[in-house]
Amino acid sequence: FSQECTVNSTFEMRIVCKDAQDRVIPGHADSIKTQWVSRPRGETRDPVVEIDAGDRPGCYRLRSRVGVIGEYQLHVEINGVRMSQPVTLHASLQHFDCRECDADQISLSSDKHKATRGAGDSGLFSSVLGGVGMRQGLHSWKIQIGASPYYQILGIASKPLNGTKSNYNQSFSWESNRKRYGDGHDDSNPVKWQANEILEFELDCDQHTLRMTVPRSGESHTISNLPEKEF
Repeated sequence: FSQECTVNSTFEMRIVCKDAQDRVIPGHADSIKTQWVSRPRGETRDPVVEIDAGDRPGCYRLRSRVGVIGEYQLHVEINGVRMSQPVTLHASLQHFDCRECDADQISLSSDKHKATRGAGDSGLFSSVLGGVGMRQGLHSWKIQIGASPYYQILGIASKPLNGTKSNYNQSFSWESNRKRYGDGHDDSNPVKWQANEILEFELDCDQHTLRMTVPRSGESHTISNLPEKEF
């Protein structure tokens, strides 16, 4: 079993216990042990691993957070029985990916962690997407707003996204002081953020939810019933 994950972002995976005939073993484990068998050279200590019961018998959720780019391998033992193969994690650094539409209006920093839109406005919509797709587990990230907090749509979208207005209406996101896109518009409870503010996002691919939190005010907004796609 292998999974892609992002450095310094909490990831989550689901483990289902099955016997030799590929049948789910019911009941919950009395003893769960984990052991890191390999990690990148720059990771100086074993990442903390949390495991708890899943949403059905024989299912367990594993959470952890890695801090270095590279490959990790983790052995999992449940009730004295070790998984036949270790869990392999491929950790990479999240980066921006500027789409072709209206790309001349957006400049990226050398590390691709900062996107800046020019003063000119062509009237088109531009999009900046993370370079690592998210399909499984729990993912969290932060976005800092620039000097102008308006006309910015923040959230997730399935690739490819060509920057047209119709595509943003089909994304799962928020626009400051205006409306939410995705599973319906909600003008009665607009999201409000300010210039230079840091916003926190959490995507739970297993629960199909996206939550955005404004730490300054403590307000939190959630979009539910996300489709099973890569974002």
